[in-house]
Formats: sequence, structure tokens, C-alpha cells
Amino acid sequence: MKRLLALLLFSGVLALPQCNPCRCPEVTDTFFDITDLEVGHIAANGNFLSMEEPIERSEYGGIALSFETEYIAHSNPMTWFSSSAFACSCPDPGWDGSKHEAFVNIIITTLVDMDTTSNAGDTVTQLFSIDWDLGTLSIPAFLAKDTDKVQYERYNLILSERPGPDVEELNFQVRVELSTGEAYTDQTGSIFSVPS
Repeated sequence: MKRLLALLLFSGVLALPQCNPCRCPEVTDTFFDITDLEVGHIAANGNFLSMEEPIERSEYGGIALSFETEYIAHSNPMTWFSSSAFACSCPDPGWDGSKHEAFVNIIITTLVDMDTTSNAGDTVTQLFSIDWDLGTLSIPAFLAKDTDKVQYERYNLILSERPGPDVEELNFQVRVELSTGEAYTDQTGSIFSVPS
């Protein structure tokens, strides 16, 4: 009798439906297609900066590079398995990155005089690094490493050197060139620093 009860209990457990505490909806638009570019200033902590009031030089972090995208359906939608043993994390549309586009070049130009060596119109890409894989890389190292596809819709470009004491304004133009021949350009607009 005990064996029969154990067998029925065991069989009943196997017949129960899989527990999915996340209740994730099926996401079929797993890729994105880049349609435009938008850039803005960020603080040292990565948050966007308001351009309506001046900031301390020490607060300035760099440039947020954000792609405008359209989502593309994947031809073989993935079935997501969730277990209560793992934290719930539902995928977002575009989670698999760009379908066709890879970075070819990122060019940052200052639109104001930054110091005696970087005047308005100069390329200052070498003054920036990019947040990548729990660290930062120089932009040339990132471009050499990330040859497969654009993986995210937003990247932070970190200014490696603090603006000098005479710099009262920061304004950059960013141009991104992609493997598909597409190129997008945008300007950050001017942000002003408080006098030292």
C-alpha cells in the first residue's frame, strides 16, 4: 500500500505543470534595426544632466550615445524557461542586439575650445573611453573588439580627462558609422560649468 501511495504521489508530482513565477510574455522582436542617433551629456554617475543649469566640473561624466531603433522579429522565437530557483528576468524587445549593423567608427568632435590643444572643430575621440563589459575601453580598442554587431541601444562615452579650469562650456558632435554604410550624427548641445 505504501509503495502504491508513493508511486501515485510521485506520478502526480511529475504531472504538475511547470512553475513559471515570472509569467514572461513571449518576445519575438528580439533584434533591433538602428534608425537614428541621439546624444546627450551625462554625469559621472551615468545619469543624464540637465542643460538648464550649470554643473561643477567634477560632476561631468561624458556623453550618452543612444540609438533610435525599430524592433525586428526573430525567425525562430526562443522559448523562455523560468524556475523559482532563479531570479525572474523577462527579456525586453531587442534583447539580442542589432540584426545587421556593427560599429565601424565613432568620431567625437568638440564644438568649443576645450583647452590649448583641443580647439573647436578638432576630433577628440582619444579623450573618451566607452563603458564595456564591467569596465571601460578606449574607443579604438572597443571598435577592434566589438566586430560582431551593435549589442545595446545605449552606450556611455566617458571623458577621460576633466575639463580644464578655463573651460566654461562643453558641446560635442558624435558621428557613428556602421557596417551597413549607415552613418548618424548628432550634437549634445551646450552645457556650462560653474566658475572655479
